[in-house]
Amino acid sequence: MKKKSKVYIHMFVSYLIILAIPLVVAGVLYSLMLNMTRRQTAAANDNMLECIQRETDFKIDEVKKLATRLAMDDNIQKASQVRLGFQAKDQFNLYTIVQNLKNINLSDPFIEDVFIWFANTQTVTGMKGSMSGELMYQLYYQNEDYPYHKFREYMEQKHYMDTLTINGAFGKRQLFTMTNFRSDLGEQTAAICISINLDELSRLLEQMKWSQDMKILVINSNNEIISSNEPLPDGVVPDYRILEDGSGISSRWDGKEYYLSVRSARSNDWKYVVAIPRQVVEAPVRKVQKMTIIGLFICVLTGSLFSYYMTGRNYHPLKELMELFSGQGRQAPGEREDEFEWLREQTELFFKEHTDTKEMLKNSEQNLKNYNLMRLIEYPYDEEMKSTLDACGFAGKQSYFAVVLCSVPQKMVRAVKERALCRFIIGNVMEECLSEYFNCAVVELGDQVAVIVQLPDQEEGYSEKIRQVVEDVQQILEERFSFSMTVLIGSPHENPEGIHLSYQEAVEIDEYVELLDSNLIVYHEVRDAQRRYEYSIDMEQKIINAIKTGNSRAAGEYIGQVFDNNVSDHISIDVYRCLMYDMMGTLLKGADAGGYHDFGAEFQFSRELSAMLPVEELKMRFQALAERICTGIADRKKDTERDSALSRRVEAYILENYGDPDLNISMVGQHFHITPSYLSGIYKKQTGCSLLDYITTVRVERARELLGQDYSVVEVAEAVGFRESGSFIRVFKRKTGITPGSLKRNI
Repeated sequence: MKKKSKVYIHMFVSYLIILAIPLVVAGVLYSLMLNMTRRQTAAANDNMLECIQRETDFKIDEVKKLATRLAMDDNIQKASQVRLGFQAKDQFNLYTIVQNLKNINLSDPFIEDVFIWFANTQTVTGMKGSMSGELMYQLYYQNEDYPYHKFREYMEQKHYMDTLTINGAFGKRQLFTMTNFRSDLGEQTAAICISINLDELSRLLEQMKWSQDMKILVINSNNEIISSNEPLPDGVVPDYRILEDGSGISSRWDGKEYYLSVRSARSNDWKYVVAIPRQVVEAPVRKVQKMTIIGLFICVLTGSLFSYYMTGRNYHPLKELMELFSGQGRQAPGEREDEFEWLREQTELFFKEHTDTKEMLKNSEQNLKNYNLMRLIEYPYDEEMKSTLDACGFAGKQSYFAVVLCSVPQKMVRAVKERALCRFIIGNVMEECLSEYFNCAVVELGDQVAVIVQLPDQEEGYSEKIRQVVEDVQQILEERFSFSMTVLIGSPHENPEGIHLSYQEAVEIDEYVELLDSNLIVYHEVRDAQRRYEYSIDMEQKIINAIKTGNSRAAGEYIGQVFDNNVSDHISIDVYRCLMYDMMGTLLKGADAGGYHDFGAEFQFSRELSAMLPVEELKMRFQALAERICTGIADRKKDTERDSALSRRVEAYILENYGDPDLNISMVGQHFHITPSYLSGIYKKQTGCSLLDYITTVRVERARELLGQDYSVVEVAEAVGFRESGSFIRVFKRKTGITPGSLKRNI
């Protein structure tokens, strides 16, 4: 360990300062004079900045009040909702807006202009009248650095007193922008803009300065100079990030060193900065500086010997501390490393290791306990798990165990974080309430919370007490936390082996939650559920016959009898599922017997019918399906009879009018007051042939008859409804394979 280390040197220098009384006197004299000068300068700067801030902030506050009032103006809100362009009915509203803006008292030249940008119509209404947004940009704000498309995008964004510095036709201006308050969600329909005359701000800064050498400027968070009392050289901009409120900040600009005074604006992100050259501030103390240097030299010689002695004496305890830490196997500080910093790091490391060890032990104990509880629940008990049982706090004379499974229905809470919070609440409330009467432990199993309850014996009173506590917890959760939980309770079993058995019972009865439409199921209440059902062939045939004949009322009554005779609160879930599948088959048979062959493809049983539904709900769904099948069978019979008669009438109409050149599907549909597509679909369904093909076939067959007589091809084409012979020849050849002329010559 080096004696003359960094801390040693620091101590030596500190003693020089403390013990060298002449040195201190000379130094204090110079320092007092310099500080006095700086304070006077800083006080003058602060007073000036306070005046600038107060004056400017007042003006900015007035701008904000004006923008807020305009953002809530009803006429502006109404105009902002126009989308397709302003109509004649909107002109009076725009006129009212312009007049209201002109009536604003702008006696202060600080505010130059007020206008509103309407995003939906790309127009501007302001004190100078209404015009398009592009025209307003070209007249007042056009410049190469900020093109129109960028200006328009800025106007259509969401703003709350945002600022934009832009050079226009009339000089540099600052725009304060606010979006209208009543705009639709996600859509910015109007922006209120107030233009600030920065030349007025520059004149204010120039009037406030008390020295010709000082520079006063206003900058924003983008490091842009908003205004200054005189132009600054290019690139001479103080860094906004390092400017903090106060005085005495030193900075170098353009080869000169300045003292800065900074004050932040209350109303926005502006900062007011006053910079005065260092030589101007320190000029009065330059003469004293020479005398001070001589005094400093004498003081150094006087106090150095005594300081050297005291440094060596006081460094010894620090050296012993470092040797103590180094002796514990820690790396010694480097040659130039700060001993105090090294000692602080070593001390923090020591306490951190101690704290981390305690926290790690605590977490490990909790994780180990949760792991042991999951083993007791999910796996059969063996002798090797005896220590696990003791570690979970179940040692003692009590020898009966029951498992309670709690969960939050997924349809109530879908977010993963919310479900985790619900499980945390359930675990804490259950443990607190059950621990008043029993020894218990709580652990999370996936989306469920499992509670192991230790009972003195298997008396019914204890099981009923568990049920009572669970009901109280459910009520607490609904009243205080606004969510409910589903609880499955396994039967108490003797010895630790009963933990896994009770858990299996609780899992087994999960399917009864929807079946019994209950959020609290106890295993011993459903373990004697019925294992068979009665659904005779005769009853099935009655349902099929009722459906086939369209008697939905009788079919619904028969279905209700099947459910009433078989389903009770103690039915086995497997038996319930089998009965449901049998009745699905009965519905399919009835639909097929009645001619509704597409029912099986149209209806998705897996979505509509489930054994997890409550009994009454499932019965009503089966009855509704039976009624739907009966309706479908009746509709198909009516459609078949009606469509057949319509097809015969359509064919008769075509036979009477095939010679009309305008005859087509649209003309036929118009005659029968039916849409062409629907008429064509009905006809093809009944005959297997398209309606257009039938019209063409009638014309070709009549043409064959006429060609056998003394008629020319042109005359035949006109007679059968073709406007010119070329189309007739192409259609005739496509249908018959030969041209009309060839057929006529062969005849």
